[in-house]
Amino acid sequence: QAEQRAGHTHVWDNDEERIWQSSPGRASSIVPQQVYSYDRVFGPSDTTSLIHEEIARARISRILQGYNATLFAYGQTSSGKTTTVRGMAGR
Repeated sequence: QAEQRAGHTHVWDNDEERIWQSSPGRASSIVPQQVYSYDRVFGPSDTTSLIHEEIARARISRILQGYNATLFAYGQTSSGKTTTVRGMAGR
């Protein structure tokens, strides 16, 4: 959000399962035109609560029942990964 307020534009677009470069082939781009697919992709407009509900809550419940689970949260430093996994009550 801070980047958006500062007028920075994003160079990646996404749907719920893929990400791709918004402006492939620009002279300044070093990323080849390619689409990357994942089980689930969340975009900049998705809330922490939505991500926690869709991903973390069910897995944490299963962990407490004795099952193994893995949550892989990747993102910029201070972007809210831990808060998303823990949920708002974990703050």
